[in-house]
Amino acid sequence: MQTAYLLFKYKNMSPKEFYDKKPGEKKILRAFLFYELAERNRENSS
Repeated sequence: MQTAYLLFKYKNMSPKEFYDKKPGEKKILRAFLFYELAERNRENSS
């Protein structure tokens, strides 16, 4: 649920689009999203 919300908020992807993806695609989307969020946190804390 958290991933679907974050993709909606930051990437304009509807939750339905996320839930319709294959499991491997969801895994990649999660990895990219959380990598980007970690980068944003590093930039904001600098």
